[in-house]
Amino acid sequence: MAGILIYSDKTKLALELLNAAKLIVNNGLTVNAVSINNDEQAEELAAKGAQTNKISNPDLNLADTAAMASALLQIAEKLDADIVLLSSNRRGKELAGRLAQVFNAGCLTDVKSLKTENGSIQCVRNVLGGATVAIQQITSDKKVIAISPQAFPAADDEAAGGINACEVSIKPSGVKLIETRE
Repeated sequence: MAGILIYSDKTKLALELLNAAKLIVNNGLTVNAVSINNDEQAEELAAKGAQTNKISNPDLNLADTAAMASALLQIAEKLDADIVLLSSNRRGKELAGRLAQVFNAGCLTDVKSLKTENGSIQCVRNVLGGATVAIQQITSDKKVIAISPQAFPAADDEAAGGINACEVSIKPSGVKLIETRE
């Protein structure tokens, strides 16, 4: 295993993913975060100790999950990351599936907790409509894991990380974002 890449379009969820990644780091992995078209998020992740890779590309539309998967694939390959942690919110679940396909990775969503055992990552999640809890692991070399919101606390202040500007090549999106609403 070479490294872990974390991404969420929501800063609070990205900080939770940073804390989740720390459980896996004990295996000697490096953790990198990605911020896409969000300078404030990049600064906050770096302030919490993450090595943040900032993508500034106006052609990259956050609503186009196919383009997002392509961008994350390029960053994961550049950083030699074989584990990607995403937030398991509505957009994150769709992104997880798309990224797993292009990354040729195994994928689990709605993960409630993580633990490492004998060098493998054990994922705890509800199955069968929440009727039971299962401990599952991805056996492929590359892994995409979507962590449920609030499964981990947000990362605390640590030594400052850094921000690196990253370039990705993206085809102009066929999706046009007209408006966003909470």
